[in-house]
Amino acid sequence: MADIQTESAYQKQLTIFQNRKRVLLGDSGKKKLPQYDKHIGLGFKTLKAFKGQIVSGVVTKMKTQKTTVIHQDYFHYI
Repeated sequence: MADIQTESAYQKQLTIFQNRKRVLLGDSGKKKLPQYDKHIGLGFKTLKAFKGQIVSGVVTKMKTQKTTVIHQDYFHYI
């Protein structure tokens, strides 16, 4: 990472892991993670609702009383 940047593109930054890893349920280890549990059909799986969970991010909108829109950065740039 100490190299001088010569390209006009974003350089890759190492990811920083801040949370604990989830432990898979059961003995086989092939069960799904607990966050994916809502099946809507045709092989699609969606995430659980964020209701009551602690989420880190930047609040982008607070227009109504009980609803906020949170933006989470998944890309790491220098």
